[in-house]
Amino acid sequence: MHPILCQIGTFTIYSYGAMVAVAVVVCTFLLQHDARRKHWDPNVMVDLVFWVSVAGIIGSRLFFIILHVHYFLQHPLEVFYLHQGGLAWQGGLILSTVVGVLFIRYHKLPLLKTLDFVIPYAALGQSLGRIGCFFNGCCHGKPWGQGMYFPVHQQTLHPTQLYSAINLFLIFVILKIGQARHVVEGRIFCWYFILASFERLIVQFFRADYEPIILGLGIFQLINVAMIFLAFYADIYLLHRARRRA
Repeated sequence: MHPILCQIGTFTIYSYGAMVAVAVVVCTFLLQHDARRKHWDPNVMVDLVFWVSVAGIIGSRLFFIILHVHYFLQHPLEVFYLHQGGLAWQGGLILSTVVGVLFIRYHKLPLLKTLDFVIPYAALGQSLGRIGCFFNGCCHGKPWGQGMYFPVHQQTLHPTQLYSAINLFLIFVILKIGQARHVVEGRIFCWYFILASFERLIVQFFRADYEPIILGLGIFQLINVAMIFLAFYADIYLLHRARRRA
């Protein structure tokens, strides 16, 4: 793995941060392209991606710190060591969703339609971000003789980062296909939550930080299960509401 992409004097470019930047740029470019085709303001989409990305990183880090508060109380400066990993996806998803909804409301955009329009790129951005995790060596899997050798850990492990990267890219493709079929507004957003939560639920079993708490599930998995049920409920509600209005 290559945690450090390059060094210029004392300035260091980390692979993880570089891939996060690539994810933001790629998703912004594609979202702008889609916005122009649909005659939406592409500049508003750029602002939306920016604020959602910032909220996602902050929310992910805060949630990770909360889950490991005893460690960070003893090592407070490491709160800022993002290049070492330590982002809890669920926290980022919650805060970025809240910020995204507030942004959409502020700009008086149609809420469900806008969420459906934007959400596939959340999956694509996560997919690219997981490649950064792979280069960094964080979010790695359990030891596995048939896996990949991670020099950082000096072990052959499940490349769970790549599992997630591939799965999330497939989710992006599925959601874009759903967009093309003009499903009921809001359902693309719900299905992102369902598919992304299910993906994390399964991959977590192979990760090194998997620690069962109840019913064989860890804290992150329990949150994912709750997200899946809530998203299924919202999806069924939206479908029934659309049928009543038809």
